[in-house]
Amino acid sequence: MPSNGIMTIAEPASESVCVELISNPVTSGFASAAAVIIACSQLKSLLGLKDIHGERLIEILQGVAEKLHATNFYDLGMGITAILLLTALKSAKDVNLGRCIKDAKVLKITEKIVWVVSTARNVLIVVLCGLVAVHVNNARGEKLFTLTSTVKSGIPNPAFPPFSIEDSFQNDSLTGETNFVKGQSYFEILSDAGSAIVIIPLLGILELIAICKTFAKGKPVDANQEMIALGMCQIAGAFFQSMPITGSFSRCAVNGASGVKTPLGGLYTGVIVLLALGFLTPYFEFIPRAALAAIIVCAVIYMIEIEEAIHVWRTKKIDLVPMLSTFFACLVIGIEIGILIGVAVNASMIILFSALPKVSVTKSTLQDETAVIFLTPDRAIHFLAVEKVRNLFSKTIFKNKDAVVVLDFQHVIDLDFTAAKGFVSLSQGMKERKQNLVFVNVNCDVEKTLHGLQANMEIYQSAADWISQTAFTTAKVAATLAVGENGGITLEDLEAKLCQGSNGNNAIAIPMDAEKHNQV
Repeated sequence: MPSNGIMTIAEPASESVCVELISNPVTSGFASAAAVIIACSQLKSLLGLKDIHGERLIEILQGVAEKLHATNFYDLGMGITAILLLTALKSAKDVNLGRCIKDAKVLKITEKIVWVVSTARNVLIVVLCGLVAVHVNNARGEKLFTLTSTVKSGIPNPAFPPFSIEDSFQNDSLTGETNFVKGQSYFEILSDAGSAIVIIPLLGILELIAICKTFAKGKPVDANQEMIALGMCQIAGAFFQSMPITGSFSRCAVNGASGVKTPLGGLYTGVIVLLALGFLTPYFEFIPRAALAAIIVCAVIYMIEIEEAIHVWRTKKIDLVPMLSTFFACLVIGIEIGILIGVAVNASMIILFSALPKVSVTKSTLQDETAVIFLTPDRAIHFLAVEKVRNLFSKTIFKNKDAVVVLDFQHVIDLDFTAAKGFVSLSQGMKERKQNLVFVNVNCDVEKTLHGLQANMEIYQSAADWISQTAFTTAKVAATLAVGENGGITLEDLEAKLCQGSNGNNAIAIPMDAEKHNQV
């Protein structure tokens, strides 16, 4: 119960932010790595090996390599045969039977039979392999095929979950030794858990959301709904001695491979599991492990998203960084920590993007030889980018000491306190040098931030405001702006050029006559 309680309490705090934390490349990397790990974890059952433990890929492969000499070739043969049959049955429903069967009625019946067999292939393979294994084992008088161990019938009686651990003796499944386990109160359990109180539910939720997004196929995922369902399952499970649960990648993959399309499949699965625990557990011991392993391998192998990686390569290669980081981290360290690393890498890339803005520099000259420098940042400016932007502006302004400097903020949708102080400092420095600095196309939020520092700066919400309200424009631009040897343009034409944006009145389009447009 303590672990279930931790999961239940912490889940609502995460809310839907988990969805935004996990991008498609991270999801693809996680899904591909999980598919590889799950497929490799089934090697021990396919090869008939025992006592192989580990969750990381290296541990699994190392354990298989150490015991490869003990391979059960009966299990291996059944596993390979089951994989081939499952693959063939999966492809059967895509075969065009119309080429062979001309009778429409016969064709319809045949297609329906093939569809049913293809959809129910997992059940058919389990039953077929079970019959073969039982027959061969009984005929030879020995267990040539490794079968599933005995499963205890029924479910625990519902009872109020305990909030403490009593003193007890427990057997170590690996060494066979009996160890004394000292009891703990609920608060002692929480104290020992430490940071796990936060980490356990966070990892569980991230894994759940990643699985949801993997199987959602691009459809929206309601994180709140998923976490409410998960929390309710934790509460209900606590009354039946359940372990803490989260999304199951392998079971979701098997469901998907079996044709499950809606959440009703979960209800159906739950009912079948309860009925099976009540009435079918005596027959579970006849199911070959190799057959179950083959079903899981065939389900997850198609989750390796090679095609998605190709699409990312063709569209934006930089997004391969979080995808591959997640993939290899999940393989080497583990899927729980791997997905956290993927999220961290993705967040770092976003931070790096905000720290490296580009600024276009455009210079124009009026007929009276007065220079005007237009500086246009291409994104929001935050504290990480302040020094870079200020240095660029300072160098440009220093090279054009007599020019009027116009900062076009049409792309600057946000400005933090540090950046605002930087621009105030820049404005004050220019005033001391008797040089004009003008802010145009400033949105309301950015303007409020700049005015909050109570600095006297020329700030305009549009280029039209600057043109109509400044004496500089009236006296000099009203004449003409030099755009070539053929003469200038009128004030009305200039205003039209400076005020063409997405809404028709904000973006600034600067004539580039004296110097070409540069990206810095």
